[in-house]
Parts: sequence; C-alpha cells; structure tokens
Amino acid sequence: MHGVWAGNLAPTQPEIATPPPNISSMLMDLLRNMFPDNIVKIFLSSVNTVSTLRGNSSSQSLQDVPGVNIIGLLITSLVIGIAAGAESVQGDDLIVRFFTAAAKVLTRILEKVMWFLPIGVGSLVLRAISNINGADGTARALAMFVVTSFAYLGVITLVLLPTIYLIFVRRDFCKFLGLVIRPMLTAFSTLSSIAALPGVFKVCEQLGMNVQTAQLLGPFLTSFNANGSSAFIASSIIFCAQWAGHTISIGSIIAIFFLTGLNVMALPAVPSASIILVILLVRSFRIPDTAIPFLFVTDFIIDALRTPTNVLSHTTCLLIVDRFEKRRELPTSRSEVSSIGETSPSNDPKTGDNPMVI
Repeated sequence: MHGVWAGNLAPTQPEIATPPPNISSMLMDLLRNMFPDNIVKIFLSSVNTVSTLRGNSSSQSLQDVPGVNIIGLLITSLVIGIAAGAESVQGDDLIVRFFTAAAKVLTRILEKVMWFLPIGVGSLVLRAISNINGADGTARALAMFVVTSFAYLGVITLVLLPTIYLIFVRRDFCKFLGLVIRPMLTAFSTLSSIAALPGVFKVCEQLGMNVQTAQLLGPFLTSFNANGSSAFIASSIIFCAQWAGHTISIGSIIAIFFLTGLNVMALPAVPSASIILVILLVRSFRIPDTAIPFLFVTDFIIDALRTPTNVLSHTTCLLIVDRFEKRRELPTSRSEVSSIGETSPSNDPKTGDNPMVI
C-alpha cells in the first residue's frame, strides 16, 4: 500500500510548487484587467495568471482574485465618459440628468466619508503595527524610505532638471529658480500642482514666453508630466516588495518603471493620488500589500516635496517648448525679411537707386 495513508484511500500527490510569475504573464493580466469581459465583474474580482509546477512540467491557468478591479474600473469609466461627452449624446436630457444626479449623490457621500478618513487611515496604520513584531525595525524602515525619497527628489530637482534646463533653454538657472520658487511654495502648501498654475503662468510671462502657449500646455503638463510622483510610485512598489520579503528580478524592476511612467499620465493633480496607482501596480505585480498602510503615514511628508518637484518640471518643459517654438519661427521671419528686400524699389534694375522713379 505504497502512497496510501491510514484512513485515506487516495494516493499521495507530489508536492506542487508555485513558480514566481514572469513579466509576460503580468503584462497579459494587466491587459485582461484593463479590458474586462464583464462590466459587473470589475466590482467583484480581477484576473490573475496562476502558474503551477508539477515535477518538471508547469501549467498556467486564470484565476479570479476577490477585490475591485481598479484599472478595469478606470478604463470603463473613461470609455463611458468619452461616449457620454459625444455631441450625439449631449442632446439627450435623460443621460445628462442621470449623470448629473449621480455626480451630486456621489459628491454628497464623499463629503460625509471624508470626515471619517482620519479614523480609517489611523485604523489601517494601527492594524499594520499590531501585526509586526519589532517596532524599532518598522520605524527604521520607514525612516530609510523617507530618506531615500528625499534623495531621489533632490537628484531630480538639483541635478536632472537644471541640467535639462541648461542644455535646452540655455539661460541662468539661478534666476529661473528665484522666479519659480513662489509657485513651488504654493504647491508645497496646497499639495496640488493645479493650484500653482497661475504662478507658473506668471513666471513664464516674466521670462518672455507667450502666455497663451503656457495656458494651453500647462493643464496638459499637470496630467502627463509628474517626475516626482512617478519616482515615488516606483520606489513605493519596491518598498512594498522588500517589506513583504517578495523577490523581484531586474526584469520586474524594468517593467515597474515602464508601467509607472505609462500609468502616471492618468494621475490627477490632487493630494495623495499616487497611493491609488501604488495599490493598482502592487496588485498587478502580485506583491503583498501589507506595507500600503505605512505609506499613508509618510505620504504627507513626501507629497509636500514631490509636488514642488512636479511644478519645477512643468515650468521647465514650458520654457523648453517656448525655446523650440521661437527657433522654429526665426527662419520664417528671416525669409519674410529677405522677400521684402528682394521686392524693394531700390533693388529694381529698371528704377535704379532713385526711389522717386515710378
């Protein structure tokens, strides 16, 4: 009776191991969750690929993981919003009244929920602290995370952006920093890059940039350009992996950087919006989210520094665009001057140098 235990007539199964997920399966899971086959299902579960290793052979299967499919919810809401904003639909009063009423109801609910937000965040932090053994190690890990965040934000602000400014704009960076420091302080106090846009427009006007161009590109940059936020999201994902003892490869780190840069373009310019993307990408890479509550503790401090970094990046990009725009207009103005000179009366061989001859 080899392989049969007393009281159990089923033969023993060989040990089943679960290999770590590869990058291709992660990307495919991300695409499946972005475009779900069932709209109702996005509120209940998300799809993950599970790899099972039996001996020398492995097999993959799709598994529903309980929880809200955040990225599917975002994509579905985006598609519905674009469709509802079409000209052929805007004339329908029923749809307009429905979404207007839904927006009012959700806004009222959020206003009430926000009063309990400190209690909820505090409960998450206390629950996470109660599950750890050493408080000293936790405090040390959080301190190192904050110091690391200060380090890469300092590199972006004091090294990367000044270098880009000097290469493309070719002006005095100290003068530029003296002007842009006011909108950076606004972003520091409000934790929102949108609130600093009027100050950014004023700085661009003082530096000789076309205000209309700045007003056109400024709102786009607040959505598509967030260097400080993308660095924070990538470092937070790696912090969560290290906290849970989850091993990540070099390929996974590259995929984290790529997906962070891709998803940060949809990041709203509101306080603590980066945490949502951290949760989304942590689940996409199947990293345990046990360290997420600790990010709420440090997010206020780091957000107060990464938002001014984003504002400095926005202003730098606006001046770079203005530099290339003026360079493009310069040959056009030269050609106009040359064409005027060729058609002037003094160069006409029939009239000679006398401007009075008609």
